[in-house]
Amino acid sequence: MTDGDPPLAAAAVPAASPRELGLRRSDMSAVCRAAADLSARGQRLTKRLVQVELTTLVLAAVAGLTTVRVGPAGVDVLAAVAGLLFMVSLGCLVYRSLSRPENAWYMGRAAAESVRTMAWRFAVGGNPYPATSRRGTRRTSTSGASPSYWASSARSVSRPRRRPTAR
Repeated sequence: MTDGDPPLAAAAVPAASPRELGLRRSDMSAVCRAAADLSARGQRLTKRLVQVELTTLVLAAVAGLTTVRVGPAGVDVLAAVAGLLFMVSLGCLVYRSLSRPENAWYMGRAAAESVRTMAWRFAVGGNPYPATSRRGTRRTSTSGASPSYWASSARSVSRPRRRPTAR
């Protein structure tokens, strides 16, 4: 082979587009999609509450810096606006502290990643999912395997094996 020749592997295998290599949302299980949706809702709510909280705090601070007197009594309107904005910020903080949407965000992410990891391990025959059955045949899908096989396989993974004793 010379420097100008293409490698044999590149010529024999057609290139796949990036879209063909990736997983789509529809490829994931319902549990994974539900966990991802829960996480996304928690993330959106957390970000929105923090955004409103910080924006109202900054606006309240700016309103508190200046004075605009109105009427014969000389009521400071911007002080009232600043107080109202501080109350809105406090309301967001209390709601966020009581509802804890970040917990749904974190737990949903963890659940989705765990399901995705277990699906990947199953697909490649990784631990705790054997690539071959006890009969020695290669597993290609779960449709042909009995549920008792998978249940007994899961039990065998969770039980430690005994070492043979010398007699």
